[in-house]
Amino acid sequence: MFSKFLTKVKAIPARSSDWANRLGPVALVGYGCGAHQSSQMLLNHFYNSPRDCDIYAELTFHDQAPIECPPETVFFLPVLKCGDMSDVDTPTPEEWYLASTECTTDLLEKGYVPVSVGGDGSATLSMVEAYKRLFPSDEVVVIHFSAHPRVGKVDSPVRVLLEKGLLKGVVSVGNRAVNSADRKVRKEHKMFYMDMHAIYSKGLFCIRDIRNDYPVFLSIDASVLDPAFAPGVEDPVPGGLSTRDLLHILNGVRGPKVVGIDVHGYNPKLDITRGDGLGLTQMALSKVIKESILKAFTISSQTEEEGMTRVQMMQRQGTISENPYPDH
Repeated sequence: MFSKFLTKVKAIPARSSDWANRLGPVALVGYGCGAHQSSQMLLNHFYNSPRDCDIYAELTFHDQAPIECPPETVFFLPVLKCGDMSDVDTPTPEEWYLASTECTTDLLEKGYVPVSVGGDGSATLSMVEAYKRLFPSDEVVVIHFSAHPRVGKVDSPVRVLLEKGLLKGVVSVGNRAVNSADRKVRKEHKMFYMDMHAIYSKGLFCIRDIRNDYPVFLSIDASVLDPAFAPGVEDPVPGGLSTRDLLHILNGVRGPKVVGIDVHGYNPKLDITRGDGLGLTQMALSKVIKESILKAFTISSQTEEEGMTRVQMMQRQGTISENPYPDH
């Protein structure tokens, strides 16, 4: 199971030693454990949507590796297209777990930041576990965006990671459907959370930074968005974040580096589509994927300005051009 895909990942060359400790590039993987065609639909639109990000950075997509950052644009953010894991016959959850763990391990060993797109969120478990096996001394904080805390059930990915003691902490953002089991686990594990009523009672723009000094894993469930922006989810809960609200909070995440990203929770069958078949959730999540990849390159423990300063330092080193209009 998954042998063809995993063979392709194993064949990816490692990045050069000069780039071993630099942020990015990322490697994008379609993960389909969950709703049918969730990863294919998201990746198809993502690769065909505009590549520019909010801070005038531009993504570039590559089918071959290794990829570095040659001086071609102001912010040249390369993305390795690893393909989709979904092109197999009905694998079991255990087979998904093992394949995702192996894929993540290979990509991390070769110097890439793994990004999983699609699925039901179970990739968060396998990706964090793979990172901790490679770097057991690193403390990891999961920033979990969702309408539901998803820690009340003993088999939920974040709950399993907490019970195994693999996390320094969890920051849960955008919750608005919190049951008693969730509250019990929150208290037991001293989780930090920003529920929707708290976000808006204090004011969204008072949330400028999510301070953190540890490596970050971003787990983004589509349900964190209000159903007006992302109707294509299994458990929609009104009163959520707008797309711009989510991007604002995501921009404020701090830390020394991003160790992985999992964007999940999309169900194409439940999406509301335009006349050309393009779904509202599909469009919103493509933007979220893009800006989360940007975060993997520009994250900083202090301020956004510090992250930009690091990119400017790379410009001075000649790895990124200072010319904002390279074609002119």
